[in-house]
Amino acid sequence: MSYSVRITTVTEGCFVGEASLGTTGITTPKSLVKGLHPKVELRFKVARAAAKLDGVNLYISSGFRTVERQKYLFDRAVRRHGSYEEAVKWVAPPDVSRHPRGLAMDINYPGDPAGAKWLEIYGYRYGLCRVFDNEWWHFEAVTVPGETCPVTYIDSAARG
Repeated sequence: MSYSVRITTVTEGCFVGEASLGTTGITTPKSLVKGLHPKVELRFKVARAAAKLDGVNLYISSGFRTVERQKYLFDRAVRRHGSYEEAVKWVAPPDVSRHPRGLAMDINYPGDPAGAKWLEIYGYRYGLCRVFDNEWWHFEAVTVPGETCPVTYIDSAARG
């Protein structure tokens, strides 16, 4: 499926074949999820189409992760960094991470920080924001499309 971008202030009454990015935030699912949240995925696809118009390639390196996969990544970070306190700066535990909830994406990691920089600058238009100072690749749907992104956390430990 291809996407085109029409910038408008209209929040209702999309043309046939169009989808709104929404006028509200995305709430955390209460039940078990099995993939990237559909609204997050749509927001990313529209951002990717806009980036392509600017000659920038965006791709999801990692999006949805199971709780088990997030636990594995966190446990591996504890071994690598030597302590929980150091590991949590780089990898959130499963109960804190938004990846298992389908609300987080790692973009263009590890080899294309320039592409992710485009999303950092323009992502607010699509409700996608960089969240951590120390992870140029990590984005979440933490704002309403068109609104300013919140201040970033130093690292995932600061989000707690």
